[in-house]
Order: sequence, then C-alpha cells, then structure tokens
Amino acid sequence: ALKRFPWKVSRAGFQKVRESKPRSDAERFWKLVYGRACSWGGRPNLSGYSTLHDGNTYGLEDLWRFQERLKGVRLVTQDWRKTLGRCDSADTLFFIDPPYIKEWGDLGEEISPEDIADGVRKLKGDFVIAYTDSARARRALAKVGHPFRLKIQEARHTGIWAKRNRLFVASFDLKKSEELEFIEPSELGELDESGEQGEPREPDPVASEAQLEGAAA
Repeated sequence: ALKRFPWKVSRAGFQKVRESKPRSDAERFWKLVYGRACSWGGRPNLSGYSTLHDGNTYGLEDLWRFQERLKGVRLVTQDWRKTLGRCDSADTLFFIDPPYIKEWGDLGEEISPEDIADGVRKLKGDFVIAYTDSARARRALAKVGHPFRLKIQEARHTGIWAKRNRLFVASFDLKKSEELEFIEPSELGELDESGEQGEPREPDPVASEAQLEGAAA
C-alpha cells in the first residue's frame, strides 16, 4: 500500500503532501514520514520546504527492519509531565529531548531547562536529557545528573550539515563510545552574554608578546 505513494523528495511532492487529507492509515503514515523528510528541520507542522534532501528517495526497505521491534509500541500525545508520571518505574529509561529555548521558539512550545530539571528530580527510573549547550542549561541540569557534551552532525539553516555542541545529562554514569565525539573541557569556548557556547578563542599575539617582554624584564 505504501509503494503507491511518491517517495522522492521534491517541492511538488511537499506541496502535495501538505495539502493532503489522509483517510487511511497508509495515507496518514505517508503524510507523517514523507512530509517530515521534505520539511525544514523535519517539523511535523510542514511549515516550509527544505532543499537538504532534494532529489533523494526515502527508502521504504529501511522501515521493515523496525517492524518487529515496534510491535506493541504505543504513541501518546499529551503533556510531558503526565507521561513521566504514568510511565515512571524503576525499570523505565526516559530519553527527554524537548523543544529547546531559542531554537524552536516559533512553535511556542519551548520547555526551559529548569522545568526539565524539576520534572526529573523525583523519578524512580533512569533518564537521559538532550538540550542546548548553554550556561543556563548546564546550571539547571547538572543538579539532577551527570552532564557530558557531544559534537552532533546537524542540518543548519544554510542547507548544509555541520557539527554542533549538544549538552546531555544522564541519571547514571555512561561509558564513552569510540563512535561518539565527546567534547573535552579543553575544547570548550567562552560563553557569550546570552550564555551560548562560543568558539575557542585564539591567543592574542600582541598580548602574548607584551607578556613575554614583561617577563623578560
């Protein structure tokens, strides 16, 4: 049933899926999956077309290997705090990746790091939180778990892929994997006034020479 739909990413296909009104499960699946493949940032509201995957074809074959694993999975749409409360147990592992402040502001659904910290503070289960790597997030989330930073490959506004620092906080100790790029403290840049991570600052050659002259004197 799914093979009858267009899966090649194009502006025309995006316009078609955005205007579609699904009547069956197959049509709803196509709108969700293909629409997000075409939209900027993979956003479910299909607000705008992204040229990042233009011309690529979504591989349906990749979906079948997840079929067995996803049997019995239940999706819910509700307040995130309610989900934490209902699903919490000693055997639960939560992965919490909320809309970050200053990154998803157009959705009007940003969740502050302070709210996330408050929400996980009394959980019985374990959790891993992903958030913007900012001074505000580090202050709030470091109080509830073990923070670490990774360099993640992400699509940027320019339509190209680039690495970006992301903050993660886990309720348990994690072992480093060679497949992931951890950020060492020596690699961290200074913070700007907004608390965002800047690039590591190069030493000032003029200041360095002045320091050397002063030391020699």
